[in-house]
Amino acid sequence: MIALYLTQSYTQVVHAKQKKAALEIIECGYLPNEYLSLLSMAAQLRRMFIDLQRVIPAAKSEELYIVLPDFTFRSINCWNYTEHLLSDAAEYAHIPLDRVVYSTPMEFQNKIYHKKTVCLLERSVMEALLEAAKAEGFVVFAIEPASAAFFRVRNIWDDEGMALFIDKES
Repeated sequence: MIALYLTQSYTQVVHAKQKKAALEIIECGYLPNEYLSLLSMAAQLRRMFIDLQRVIPAAKSEELYIVLPDFTFRSINCWNYTEHLLSDAAEYAHIPLDRVVYSTPMEFQNKIYHKKTVCLLERSVMEALLEAAKAEGFVVFAIEPASAAFFRVRNIWDDEGMALFIDKES
C-alpha cells in the first residue's frame, strides 16, 4: 500500500505492506512539491502522480490511500446514528448533499449509543484527485482525513491515541 499525506508544506509518501495485524514500513519519502493547494485542479494534480511514480517505481501496482488535512473537508463530526444522518450532516455544514461525497470511517456502538463519524468532502476535490490518478494509471482506494489515524489507533470513540508524523525539517 502507498499513503500520500498532503500538507501545506510538503507531500509525504509512505510505502508499507500489511503483516498480520501491523504495517511494515518499506520506505518513506517526500515528493518534490506540495500539492494541497492544487486540490481542485486535475491537470496540475497529474504531476503529483508522476512524481509519485518517480519516487516509488512500483507505486502503480499498490493500493493508494490519500490522506488530507482535516480542514480540507467541509465537515468532520460524530453523529448519533439516525436514518437522516447524511442530510443532517450536510445541513449542519451548510452545503447541499449533492455537492459532497461522504465517508463514515468510524462507528461506535454499545448498549447506550450508536454513533458514526461523518466526513464530508467537496465532490470537486474527489473528482479532481480521481481524474488525475486515473490519467496516470493509479487506482485510489481511499481519500480520508488525517484525524482518522488518531481514532484508528485505539478504535475508542472518546479516547484519542497518538499517531506519529515525521517532519522532514526535524
